[in-house]
Amino acid sequence: MFRAITFIIYLAFALYFSTKAEAAPSAILTEQAVMDSYINHPDSCLMLLEKAGQRQIATDMPDYKLDLLRAMCYEIKGDYPAKERYVRHLLENDSVKNVPERKLKMTVMLAGVLERQNKYENAVIVCREAINQARQLGVKKDEAEMLSTMARIYAGMKNNDEAYKYFHQAVDLLRNTEDVRDMAYLSTIYGELMTFLIDTGRGKEALEIGKRREELIGRMSRQPGPPPGYIDQQYGFLYAKMALLLVQQGSDAEAAAIYDKYQKLDFADSYTGRAYIVPYLLAAKRYREAYDNNGPCIREYPGDTISYDYLSMLQSQAEACRGLKDYKSADAFMQRCYALQDSIYSRESGSKAQEYAAAFAAKERELQLSKARAESQREKIIVVSALTVVLLLIVILFVMFRNLRKTKRKNRIDAKRIDELIAQKNELRKNFMQNYFKAMPDEGRQESENSESEDKDYLIFMQMEAQIVRNKLFLNPRLSRDEILKTSGISKNSLVPILRKYSGCTNLNDYINRLRLEYAVALIKDNKLFTIDAIAESSGFNSRSTFYRVFQNVFGMTPSQYLETIKTDNNQSDTSNEN
Repeated sequence: MFRAITFIIYLAFALYFSTKAEAAPSAILTEQAVMDSYINHPDSCLMLLEKAGQRQIATDMPDYKLDLLRAMCYEIKGDYPAKERYVRHLLENDSVKNVPERKLKMTVMLAGVLERQNKYENAVIVCREAINQARQLGVKKDEAEMLSTMARIYAGMKNNDEAYKYFHQAVDLLRNTEDVRDMAYLSTIYGELMTFLIDTGRGKEALEIGKRREELIGRMSRQPGPPPGYIDQQYGFLYAKMALLLVQQGSDAEAAAIYDKYQKLDFADSYTGRAYIVPYLLAAKRYREAYDNNGPCIREYPGDTISYDYLSMLQSQAEACRGLKDYKSADAFMQRCYALQDSIYSRESGSKAQEYAAAFAAKERELQLSKARAESQREKIIVVSALTVVLLLIVILFVMFRNLRKTKRKNRIDAKRIDELIAQKNELRKNFMQNYFKAMPDEGRQESENSESEDKDYLIFMQMEAQIVRNKLFLNPRLSRDEILKTSGISKNSLVPILRKYSGCTNLNDYINRLRLEYAVALIKDNKLFTIDAIAESSGFNSRSTFYRVFQNVFGMTPSQYLETIKTDNNQSDTSNEN
């Protein structure tokens, strides 16, 4: 906190002095000041570094240090194209390319940022350069890092044989090391190799690697140097992964034994440990333990809840609830998942727009600097401007293409959400029919209008819905409130409160339309050659426009989009089956 306050005060003074046109700045920007603050304040640091680069703020740092700090700030921001740009600048700087150790570090950094952007072909070339440099300097850790990066690249390219080869080269390079830092990186490589083997269906080999990693962690525990809690954490990550792998292979007893070892670690009681073991507990059908571990993690989630990690927690909790036969809670968690997916999609769309805006702004700043430094070379400036316009047009076309892909992806997610929601409702009805409806005599299905019991209200609602669905009353476009009341035996004053409480609908018309939508979805899936008009009419809607409006409001996509999405998915599935 003290460092953050100090940095903010320093920033205020630096910006104040930077506005004085001719006055010499009294504040000096140091490398340590940026290093202390860039993780929590990357944007502020970038602003200061920009001013220092323009000599509006005094600094004793050379240009290559400024570019390195900029690259680190963009890494924190997740702006990998910007980071790549500054790393490439660094590799062109004489202070870097003429110093082998610095050149190696920057080449390793460039390979990593290219991999993060899935620029695999360029990343392979840079990795090979870094491997040669590391071998000449005798730096095994950097060589192993590049070999493991090559393995990840080939895994991303689906060339599993090459990926497997490079993973083992990285392991062999560090296997006999006694340097605790190299051992720590070897443990990381073992973890990546285990994940790769699991993803490629080589579970037995993954278990063997897990045992080797366990032995390595034991060696590290006997060495001076590991920070407090590091060894315990390493065991925790390993045992959680091994327990999950064993239970997936049907070795329940061995998995349980590994889980018992996991439970003895301090890591098991930490926030990360509770969340990390949940996949195993779900796979082992230990739903109560999964629920108890995951619940506090959801309530005490320390990061931004609009994230895939938080979404995964909610999905796990829904699965645990289904395992415990608590379908109402499972449905509630899934509803939160759908809302969160929409929020993530909206944020990602906005973030992309900001990313392109930032890239455009950076391009503009570079253009202005070029004009200031080379005013006499107007012809070159015109060429650069023309290329910039072309680049922007390419970017716009690329953005349009990406947005089209995102729309199709969103439609697939929405279609899957629709199918899951309807499947859950059908499961809930099936469960009710088995446990309540068939077990009660006809004369006992009516409940007192004066009952205030939640269970009785829920039973009344489910009895009404069962009759409406079983008899397909909702298919009648002229279905009236009186017919529903007569069929269900619910009093006039009780109907709307019960609907609001158990269906989330504010009136009878909304509720009947929901049932019609479920029927319409089934028709679309079973009769893909039907027209939308035919589906609307067959589902009980008075008109095509009403059907479109209700479908859009409830499911977030149009009937045509849903029909097109499931057709596309089925065609892709058929093509893959033929192959």
